[in-house]
Amino acid sequence: MTSETEAGLPQNQTSIPSEEEVQAINKAVDELNFPWLEVLTLVETSVDIGLRITQFDADAREGRLILHGEARDSRTVLELPARLRESSTVSDARVTSQSPANSPDATSYPIRFALEVIFLSGSGEQP
Repeated sequence: MTSETEAGLPQNQTSIPSEEEVQAINKAVDELNFPWLEVLTLVETSVDIGLRITQFDADAREGRLILHGEARDSRTVLELPARLRESSTVSDARVTSQSPANSPDATSYPIRFALEVIFLSGSGEQP
């Protein structure tokens, strides 16, 4: 060995990740970069006692959130998108479905709904 000897991978072995590995890494980075705390705080401050969220699905790569829930009345459901759009991080929010609930608590929350929220990317444009 001389002072110019360097350690490294054998010449026939590459260190470039495969396409699958790159996609997995990018997906993980997208999920880590998703503003989870801000989104959870936004939902928490937008939902009042007239609503309850039953399912929360976020797609970090698409910057999209789908909320499923139940409400005491249709007016409360229709007011929720406007409350969510007040956030500077929300591009759009809209009710995607609304129907009578078939649950044991239907007397308290007789309306079932789904809502889609689209978030702005970091640069202020949709992803």
